[in-house]
Amino acid sequence: MKDPKDLEQYKLTPRRRARQREYNAIGLLLMLGMLVWIVQSTAYYFGSHDAVSFESFFDYVSSPELIISLVGIVCFLAYGIYVTRMMIEVRQSEEVRENLISFLTQAQKALHHQATHDNLTGIWNRATILDSFEQELARSRRENSQLSVIIGDVDHFKQINDQYGHLAGDAVLREIAQRLKSCMRSYDSVGRYGGEEFLMIFPGCNAEKSLLIAERLITELSCKPIETSEGSFDITMSFGVASVDDTQELDLDSIIRSADQALYNAKRSGRNRVECA
Repeated sequence: MKDPKDLEQYKLTPRRRARQREYNAIGLLLMLGMLVWIVQSTAYYFGSHDAVSFESFFDYVSSPELIISLVGIVCFLAYGIYVTRMMIEVRQSEEVRENLISFLTQAQKALHHQATHDNLTGIWNRATILDSFEQELARSRRENSQLSVIIGDVDHFKQINDQYGHLAGDAVLREIAQRLKSCMRSYDSVGRYGGEEFLMIFPGCNAEKSLLIAERLITELSCKPIETSEGSFDITMSFGVASVDDTQELDLDSIIRSADQALYNAKRSGRNRVECA
């Protein structure tokens, strides 16, 4: 996205150049008109007079007929210049308006992305993923469909930060987010729920399907090490699953508490595993 100062410079520089070209065109047109008038008047004078003198030529040039013709030429040129200038101004205004609309659109998109996405991982942030969960829960009740939620937590993540620094930890979180996202359908959602916790929403999935998804996530995360500038890390995650069917009237907080309790059970049972609420 362009800086506002850069945009202002972008608008003014072409305008100055166009104005300079306009002034040059005005001067050229006036000189051309005067030259045409002089040549025409001189040719007409010499063609219609046998005896030529400076006094008679001056009287001819200063005659009302030639002055009127000169005024007519100047007026015609002035009108043409005026129309040309108005067209240039309109075109410049349209270009500035289009550039401003483009700039504001880009700024709006950038602000919306910053407001809805996690700066580190690029996936939904906590507020957005919870809002998405609330919408999916309302739709599940409205359509009497199933809905599953999975909370995942990186195992022993604190050791990475403590031993290798936060830069290595950040690189690990970014790669985990991408691997989780790669295993999800286009209408599923994933967001960063906490420091190293991720919340995933799976519309239309029951508990059995959700367990299979969580097992696939475990496989995807542990299939190969995560490479960072600080070294290679073998990463595992624990998952807690909570599912809602059409007979349940649980609220959002209750479902998340259930998934969180299942996650705690997975941690307590040895990590790198999935438990269902």
